[in-house]
Amino acid sequence: MFTPIIRAERAFQGRALRRPGRLSSPFVFGLLIGGSSAAALMLPHAEVWAVRAGATALDTMNTLRSIQSALTILVIVSIFADYWRVVGGAVRGASIALTREYQARTWESLILTGVSARRLVIGKWWGVLRAVWEHERKMLFIRLVAFPWLLTPLANPDWDEFHISGAQAIIAVTLVALLTPILMSGFAAALGMMVSAVVRQEAISVRTGMGALLLVTLTVLMLIAALAASSTYSSVVTLFSALLPLDGGILAALSISFEVSPWYSSSAASTPAENLLIIAAVFAAMTAAALYAAVLIVQQQGALADS
Repeated sequence: MFTPIIRAERAFQGRALRRPGRLSSPFVFGLLIGGSSAAALMLPHAEVWAVRAGATALDTMNTLRSIQSALTILVIVSIFADYWRVVGGAVRGASIALTREYQARTWESLILTGVSARRLVIGKWWGVLRAVWEHERKMLFIRLVAFPWLLTPLANPDWDEFHISGAQAIIAVTLVALLTPILMSGFAAALGMMVSAVVRQEAISVRTGMGALLLVTLTVLMLIAALAASSTYSSVVTLFSALLPLDGGILAALSISFEVSPWYSSSAASTPAENLLIIAAVFAAMTAAALYAAVLIVQQQGALADS
């Protein structure tokens, strides 16, 4: 019953997303990861490369370390940028989903078709997400490769072993890589739908949607900082730290691999599986709450309630 709305919104958002130029791509990530790995593999043989380059072994080692560290940092920065590009695209697209109908003066015609507020809001929300992830699906493949790589000596030559122990940790890191952007983009789009139901101008709606997302993340950060001052709430702090993937899940993956807080703590959930379930449940609850608020607002503006 949502199909026509989803199809129409996905088509519109898909056209809006087809823009030249990308911050990153599998090819660029491949070059960065390959270059960093090559530098790491060359480090144990720095003396050989020093002879060939006509330099000292110490200078060659320092140069290789600098190159390797710089490329690894670029990989992390690119993961972070890709993550927020997707989240930002979701909130921007959703922020104009209903506002566009107001500006084009098609709102009255749309609600006269008898479509319910719930079908309208959820259909447009899902259409936005479909368009975003059809455009950005390569990002998930990149994360599946980059996250495990970051936990190897190829990314960190000072480590002498692969820092993921056990099948559960491997599955947890993989799920963090996949679920973090999907859950966050879903919530961001739901927040954008709520803003879009109120604001009547596209430019203002986009800025308001981005501002609302920033406000939510800053509020949670302030809450973590406030609770961190009291040991009474240490379990809450560790839990919120796990639930706030502002970095795209990189710190969560490192925490899992090294078995440290917030993923392994006597005062919080003791296994990655439990924390992943908590993350999914909390994001699902926040997303549902934002969508429900958008449905109520749309009903106030004339759309039908579900019978």
